[in-house]
Amino acid sequence: MTRAPGRDDGSATIWLLGLSGLVAVMAAAGLLVAAAADARQRADAAADLGALAGAAASVRGGDGCAAAAGVVRADGAALRACVLEPGSVVDLTTAVTVPPALRRLGFSVATARARAGPVRS
Repeated sequence: MTRAPGRDDGSATIWLLGLSGLVAVMAAAGLLVAAAADARQRADAAADLGALAGAAASVRGGDGCAAAAGVVRADGAALRACVLEPGSVVDLTTAVTVPPALRRLGFSVATARARAGPVRS
């Protein structure tokens, strides 16, 4: 049996390997984006809850930044800055360390800022 000239034996294997590689790269990129979004959401949640706890403590006469720091730490974040403003308003910034895969790409932390205080009528 003779083969016809120009026949593409094995080309489907090459296409399948190329497509599999592309799918793997896209999946890895999707996981990195999801990890970054998760770190940012954790920083946001810690900042929001910390600001609320700090404002509540400040209204009761306590140390708002100390209360905020405890809540932020319990949420797995770090308190980068905390400012007590007049009227028991707490303004703070939190940071969450990103996963190692993102650190290799040059990203070290996800940060968030929140502000909370009593409602004024």
